[in-house]
Amino acid sequence: MRNRTWLWLAVVVSMAATITTSAQPHAGDLWLAVSSAGQLKISPRGFVPDGSPASVVVLEEAGGPLFFGWTSNNPGFDDIESPDPENDCYPFASGATLWLEIVSLDPALVVWDVQLRPYMNPGERAYLGTTPGSVHSHLIWHINSRYPNFEPLYGLKVHWRAMFRLVDTGGTGYAASVPFPMIFGITECVTGDVSGDSRVDFGDINPFVQVLLQPGQATVEQRCAADINLDGWVDFGDINPFVALLTSP
Repeated sequence: MRNRTWLWLAVVVSMAATITTSAQPHAGDLWLAVSSAGQLKISPRGFVPDGSPASVVVLEEAGGPLFFGWTSNNPGFDDIESPDPENDCYPFASGATLWLEIVSLDPALVVWDVQLRPYMNPGERAYLGTTPGSVHSHLIWHINSRYPNFEPLYGLKVHWRAMFRLVDTGGTGYAASVPFPMIFGITECVTGDVSGDSRVDFGDINPFVQVLLQPGQATVEQRCAADINLDGWVDFGDINPFVALLTSP
């Protein structure tokens, strides 16, 4: 058992991926940049955390002993290397020290840094790197199923929301980014496809109503598909977005 524990620890530390130099930003990561006005921002050419269904990060089920619930170390963070005037995105000057600052987190959602330190409270910051050349970081996103009262309070929850912003504490004087959302899920689904037939149409109405009235009787995939507004719960707040989804072109 001890050997298995140490093996898992080695895997987790490897997954945390100590910050290394990256030749080019990875397509699935958040690409960090600075605007011409000197404000930190995220390039639209990488992963775009805009709160849409396409931006939901689906975590994988974890088996412990360090993590219980669901985890992933993707997406990560890279800094851009070439100017992109079309999107007002420019590389960082030397001396920027970048952090991911928590604005808000749903309960049971934890951010771990590469040294396996947990962050859960507004105002806490996880280190991303120092420019030039060392901003390539993969934090660990974690939904902790051992969170107090997780089962009675969160047994029906399928999405967890967070708000972050980028902060520079180096000598560049860059302004913090606009806060941006990230949404984490525990299963794959197509928003609105409650019937599971790979289409969003009027055939989803009755299954949606059933999940709305009896979420505890639905599968995780059905609850995920019926959580139209991505707030984590299937409730009356999903009705208008569901109708809009059905009637959109």
